[in-house]
Amino acid sequence: VGALRGAGSAGVLVLAGAEFAWYVSGLWFARRGSRGGIWLALLLAGWLALVLLAPDFVWLAFALFFLCFHLLPTVAAIAATAALTAVAIAASIGHGTANPTAAVLGPLFGALVASGTALIYRQLVRDAEQRDALLTELTAAHRELLDAQDELVRLQRETGATAERARLARDIHDTLAQGFSSILLLARAGLRTGGDTAALLGRIEETARRNLVEARRVVDKLRPSDLDDAPLAAALGRVLDRL
Repeated sequence: VGALRGAGSAGVLVLAGAEFAWYVSGLWFARRGSRGGIWLALLLAGWLALVLLAPDFVWLAFALFFLCFHLLPTVAAIAATAALTAVAIAASIGHGTANPTAAVLGPLFGALVASGTALIYRQLVRDAEQRDALLTELTAAHRELLDAQDELVRLQRETGATAERARLARDIHDTLAQGFSSILLLARAGLRTGGDTAALLGRIEETARRNLVEARRVVDKLRPSDLDDAPLAAALGRVLDRL
C-alpha cells in the first residue's frame, strides 16, 4: 500500500495486481507437474518492473529467493539469488533511501538466510531420498534372501527324496532282487539235475523265507513312528484327533 501511495500511479496498481495474479497462477503450473521456468522468469520480470517504480517492492525479493531455490538447480539458484540481491540493493539506493546501510544489509542478510535455509532443506530431502532408496534395496535383498531360503529348502527336500529313493532301490536290489535270483537259480538247477524234489523245495523255501524277512525290514524302515507303539487303527485315531 505504501508503495502504491508513493508512486501515485494507476499503472503501478495494475502491474502489482498482474504480478499477484501471476504468482497465484503458479498453483496451476504446480498441478501440471511443470518446473515453472517460464513462470518464474515472468514473475521476476514483473518484480523488476515494480522495483523500478517503487522501492518498497524491494522486500518481495525475500520470497523470490525461496522460489529460485525451489524451481532452479543449486548453481542457477545461487546465481539468481545474487542477481536479485544486487538489484534490490541498487534499487533501494537508486530511489534515495534514508538508510543506505539497511538498504544494503537487509537484502544481503535476507539472501544469506534464504540460501542457507534452502540448501539445508535440499540436503534433508536428498538424505530422505537416499534412506528411501536404501530401504528399498534392503527390502529387495530381504525378499531375495527369503526366496533363496525357500529354494534351498526345496533343493534339500529333493535331495533327501533322491537319497531315499536311492536307498530304497539299493535295499530292494539287495533283498528282493537277489532273493528272486537265488530262487530262480535253484529252480533251474533242480530242473536240470532232476534231483530230490523235497530237498529242492526246502532250499527254495528257506531262501524265500530269508528274503521275506529282509523285505519286511525294508518295509519297517518306511513305517511311520506312530506305528511303533500302536496298531494301525490306534495310530490313525491319534492322527485324526490332532487334525
